[in-house]
Amino acid sequence: MIKNNKGAILVVTIVSMMILTIIGYITLQMVSNQNVMDTYDQTKIRVDYVAEGIVERARGYIDYITLEKSTDTASAMGDIGVGRGYLSHEIESSLDQKWFLLENAEDGNQIKGAEVYDNSMYPNIFAGDIYCEPVLVETDGIVPINTDDLTNRVFRRSYRIVVNAYATVNAAGGSNIVSTVACYFFAEHRITDNNSSGTTKEEHGTTYHIQGWRKS
Repeated sequence: MIKNNKGAILVVTIVSMMILTIIGYITLQMVSNQNVMDTYDQTKIRVDYVAEGIVERARGYIDYITLEKSTDTASAMGDIGVGRGYLSHEIESSLDQKWFLLENAEDGNQIKGAEVYDNSMYPNIFAGDIYCEPVLVETDGIVPINTDDLTNRVFRRSYRIVVNAYATVNAAGGSNIVSTVACYFFAEHRITDNNSSGTTKEEHGTTYHIQGWRKS
């Protein structure tokens, strides 16, 4: 009877160890999968924030460069451009009317595509395409404003800033995370006569007005 009891205890012990091992393996897998999901979710949020942040940076650069490129000549002053402002000039002179405004931006505002934008934690977040282009037809539910009021010398043009950001999570075979943010706005360029110095000059000024945001 004693030997039989010892044999039964051994069997129970082995079975118990097997059950605990299975439970431990399942728990380990659950924790591992949860860590992968947490990393993915956290990275997705970071990629979204990076894309939105670069859009804001691009908007700020447009404001900055519009003022920076303003001129004062014998006949005109302000952001003259081609008559509808500096932004209109840059886009119309760009290939396919896509101005990669931060690719060669001035005064420390440069952001190049495919370069790391956020390396604060794993994984790195990369900047993708960053450009500004005209909006000629209704897009993403945004109705463009493209009008020329020659009598009052007011010119309106709709544009959108498009930014891509991306990252790769090296887990579960690898996952690519991409966020695209578009900011729609219209530029209002006004021309007025300024004769404060005794000589009449055309004064050119552009203001920018948000029409909407889209994210995918």
